[in-house]
Amino acid sequence: MGTQEEEDWRKVEQDCKNREEKIKAEYGVDITKLKMVDKKTQKKIEKINKNLEKALKGFFIAIGIIYFLIILYVRSMYLNLQDRMDVNFIERLKEIYDAKFKIEKELDVDEKGNGLYLVKVDDNRNFEFLVYKDGGQYNDDYSDRSLKYYFEAWNNENKSMFEAQESVDENGIMDYRIIAKVNEISEIDKAVNSYIDLINSAGEYYLNNWLSLISHDGYMQVILSSPTDSIEYNIDFLKRDDVVWHIRNNVELTNFTEEEKEKYARPSIITEVNINGDKKGLATETIIIYIDGEYKIPISIFEFIPGATIKIENGQRVITYKGKTYKEGKKEDLSKNIVLYSYGIDKFNEIFGTNIYYDYNTLQIRINTEDSGGN
Repeated sequence: MGTQEEEDWRKVEQDCKNREEKIKAEYGVDITKLKMVDKKTQKKIEKINKNLEKALKGFFIAIGIIYFLIILYVRSMYLNLQDRMDVNFIERLKEIYDAKFKIEKELDVDEKGNGLYLVKVDDNRNFEFLVYKDGGQYNDDYSDRSLKYYFEAWNNENKSMFEAQESVDENGIMDYRIIAKVNEISEIDKAVNSYIDLINSAGEYYLNNWLSLISHDGYMQVILSSPTDSIEYNIDFLKRDDVVWHIRNNVELTNFTEEEKEKYARPSIITEVNINGDKKGLATETIIIYIDGEYKIPISIFEFIPGATIKIENGQRVITYKGKTYKEGKKEDLSKNIVLYSYGIDKFNEIFGTNIYYDYNTLQIRINTEDSGGN
């Protein structure tokens, strides 16, 4: 390269350097070099923008959902408030009884819509009842008039043992009930089975809040303690409750054998025990319950038995009695002294060597620690 050419190159290089210096002085950075990373930076920026765009979309969607839920909540609160101030009893009745209703006539209603209404069941029964509305409250006699409707149409040979009692309150709402009058315990079977026949005659229109009672010597019981239980269970429950009431109230039991008394003189729950003649009240965790024909004794009863110790380890009871230690478990393993939460009286005595028995004459669970035996 000649001297002239060298000078030309040096001049070009100097011009470039001067230009870079000028750019740095003006911008604080050489932007000509930034262009070399433009493509990588651009891709990163584009990626960040896309992620930001997705995040913003998600944020606004979430805000929209929250706003929608707030609107629904406010609307629900408004409707509930409105319903409290001016109840829509037709809708309420539909929800409760799963049937269709319509207002047949306003009998005595003021300008605010409060008062007495005649309502018709909107099906093939052509059945009417009354509703009294007072602002956000209402009272109806659908169940009572339904019982009356089916009882009056019922045809059964034992119907005469039932007495119907009917009354109305100050607003005209009916109270209706039927009462089976029995003279002895054995007639409870007849009353229950007859009532079951009335239920079957009503079919799908039976309501489990019909008020149907049994009366014996002035003691009233609801015929079905639970409509979902078996007939046998309900009869047994009614007989037991009836006998227990007679004993506790010193009312003579007539036409009743000693064997029947022993069988039915069984309260469903015993809340105290008799220990060597002294009564001790039971807490919730120690109450004794009658299940499947026998009393279940919880192992927590050991807190009342002299000579026994009971403590809790890892949430389970550990009992020491007569030189043996027993641990409560979910599965019984007597070879390892692992016992269940409760046992029937005979099994309890067999496992622990206790002397516990039930006295049906006094309706008491007795615990005898003097080894004198029991009944």
